[in-house]
Amino acid sequence: LKTTRRWNSNIANIEDGVERSLRRDARVPPGATLVALVSGGSDSVALLVALSAVRRRWRPALRLNVLHFEHGLRGDASLEDANFVRALARRHDVPCRVETWNQTKPPSQVASRNWRRRVALEAVAEAEAEASAFALTAHHADDQTETALLRLARGSRLSRVFAGMVPYAPPFAKPLLAFSKDELRDYLRAKNESWREDASNAEAKYARNKVRLQVVPPLAELGDLRVRVAALARQSAALDEWLSDAADGEEKKRLNRHSSLDVDGWAAVPEPVRHELLARLLARAGGSTPSFANLVDLDDDLLGAGTVRWDKHLPGNVLVRRRADGLDARQASSSSSSSSSVLLAPMDDDFFGGASQVLRLGRRRVVVEGGRGRPPPRRDGATTVRFSAPPPPLELRTRRDGDRFHPPWRRRAIKLKDFLRGQRVSTLARDDVLLLAKADADLVLAVLIDPPCVAKDFGVSEDDEHCCGDDALFWLSVVVASDDDDDDGAVVPTATLSPPSHD
Repeated sequence: LKTTRRWNSNIANIEDGVERSLRRDARVPPGATLVALVSGGSDSVALLVALSAVRRRWRPALRLNVLHFEHGLRGDASLEDANFVRALARRHDVPCRVETWNQTKPPSQVASRNWRRRVALEAVAEAEAEASAFALTAHHADDQTETALLRLARGSRLSRVFAGMVPYAPPFAKPLLAFSKDELRDYLRAKNESWREDASNAEAKYARNKVRLQVVPPLAELGDLRVRVAALARQSAALDEWLSDAADGEEKKRLNRHSSLDVDGWAAVPEPVRHELLARLLARAGGSTPSFANLVDLDDDLLGAGTVRWDKHLPGNVLVRRRADGLDARQASSSSSSSSSVLLAPMDDDFFGGASQVLRLGRRRVVVEGGRGRPPPRRDGATTVRFSAPPPPLELRTRRDGDRFHPPWRRRAIKLKDFLRGQRVSTLARDDVLLLAKADADLVLAVLIDPPCVAKDFGVSEDDEHCCGDDALFWLSVVVASDDDDDDGAVVPTATLSPPSHD
């Protein structure tokens, strides 16, 4: 009887906690779609079972979908995982989608994570056509502890090492962070649910497994590790908040419109604030999260006497350059002769019928929408380009040798590099500017700087905004932002590309 009561209490505790997190942290509205990422392990099975139990507490009820990833790394075991998840979803009357890695080369951990994240974002974007949508992962309290220990071993800053995962970073929600793996498994036993065991989790091959298997057990013998880490996380969060506020004020004075950092009087800035400013500069360059040692080394170079002109390479392929007018950082691989690009969807009736697509260009997430007739209302973060007829294939890319651009105030097109120079875009920043251009051509239609500039004859006028004919024109809207959220729980300093305002 006591065991039954304990299990009933555990069921209510887990399900109420999931509901509370979805309502309070993610603010999930009635009728929203939840895309649950389910591997078949105990954590994700507990997530699906709990969501199935609480979804009807909303009116109208939440819509639930399952997304499973078949990496093909474990042969028949991987196929059995997929079949298990399909059967589990069927028993809970939930649609299930299985995505299979289709490359000949097995995915690395990073490739797997990026693949899962991309597909999850696509699933959310598809669901958002009908209602609000969220992607849910099964990270729990033990993952928080392991992440903190991994950051400690990698030399993270004090303000970040115990920061932990957040319960909601759009569109990803993590409603199980308050519960341990043991609590989740007790919940499944109480619900008479089974799960799959991944044999690779018992191998100390990967860093996280090594922490889980070899570091956590002896530390846990010294006290409640979960409680200790939670206390440190609270202190870390308070320090991070103070640092963020102090750095915001200093950044307003030192950061120019092209993300170059003025370092005059650098020694007068408190050391933790200097480190935060440098971390933000490196994040904007799209590099990996800098260690404390990286920041100290860079800070020492800035404080040192002697030349004010030097270059420094940092992890993540980031090149930092010190010049008389400040400090810049960018991806070292960027060059005017070797740009990155992504081709837009075919410019056909489907696209201009109100379709949208989500694209990736490095760390930048780009949402492109197309339509006919009246352009959408002007909004912050959007650049709108118009066409009198369906355009040829278009691409989003960085600059290339020979690019031309026709500013609306000029009689003829000029070299893009001359336009950027005239807009006072620093030499180091020019290779990172995002462009909308005709595919396989040197004609640039829009330069997505702050504020953006649309080529002559392609901008949206007031007459366009008030037109009402279905065939008056074709328009294309672009919204760009950086997106550094990591679905394995790592907290990465985020930076947003200077948002392109309307033209």
